[in-house]
Amino acid sequence: MIPAKIQSALWSRPRSRVEWGFCLVLLAMMGAGAAWLASHSGAEDWGALRDWFATIEGDTSLKLRTADFVRGGLMLSAISWIAIGAILWLTRHWWLFSRSQDHRGKTRPDRQFLLGLALILILAAAIRLPRLNLSLYNDEVDVFRTAIAGSFDGKVLDDPTNPAPAGFREVTWMETVWGNRIGNNHVLHSILARAGYDAWRKVSGAPPGTVREWPLRFPVLLGGLLSIALIALIARQIASAGLPNHHLGSRLGLISAFLLSIHPWHVRYSTEARGYGLVFGFAALAFFFLLLAMERRRWRYWLAFGASQALCLWACLGSLHLIVGLNLVTGLTLIWPARHP
Repeated sequence: MIPAKIQSALWSRPRSRVEWGFCLVLLAMMGAGAAWLASHSGAEDWGALRDWFATIEGDTSLKLRTADFVRGGLMLSAISWIAIGAILWLTRHWWLFSRSQDHRGKTRPDRQFLLGLALILILAAAIRLPRLNLSLYNDEVDVFRTAIAGSFDGKVLDDPTNPAPAGFREVTWMETVWGNRIGNNHVLHSILARAGYDAWRKVSGAPPGTVREWPLRFPVLLGGLLSIALIALIARQIASAGLPNHHLGSRLGLISAFLLSIHPWHVRYSTEARGYGLVFGFAALAFFFLLLAMERRRWRYWLAFGASQALCLWACLGSLHLIVGLNLVTGLTLIWPARHP
């Protein structure tokens, strides 16, 4: 006989359409992952996954093809779907069947707060816009050559006696989305930057390989500005929950946004053609939706919280440390909630 607690964890009848929907999604995740592993269990697929990890860790000697990155990435996705689906399934009684509602701190920003935030965003943009056309350097150049535009034939360029013209090889979209030969392709940024760069080339008529910096950095600028706006809302929300006067919370939110708008490191990384500025924006968005989810207990906020984390990881895999820490704190908060008078 299976103990009642184990039997309940493995299966208990959902009590609403929402619960049925989530259970079906989890079962579909685990089923799809298992089906993929069952149909791709050869040595070549597992070898691609092993080489994928080695490349991410900095091994540039493997010279993987784009198809190898696709194969290894899909294997990792299948394993992740099974593991995450199983964890969520076994713990669903803690998070799926909760019916408590809490609407603390549900206040709308006032007009003065929004006006002040708009002025701070204008200041932040004015500081950052002149930096968008600075020359590319270091990793920006590597990603421009390997994931966005392409590169010339280096052998021809290095041989002054060779009369043949240097050929330019454009990067394919498959390489932009999946390729990571030198382990530093921030995929979401590369996709957005390439879309902007290709649009600029089409409008300007520039030949392949022409360097134009601002289309590569503009998506990152938007991510940085988003983080400034969200830090104001987050600080206001947190401060207002513990202050008798919500205007004090608004002031603290504006002060936080102003300090972030002029912070030198934020200025740098929100104008660098890499994924870090997008991480600023999506990490702040994840925390913002987490606050709403914890206060209002609505599924749409929890789903937005998860989607923001996915975008954060897509922008830069290095944000995994932040995501793990954020979820650990969230889990501890749900297990041991604070007591409110």
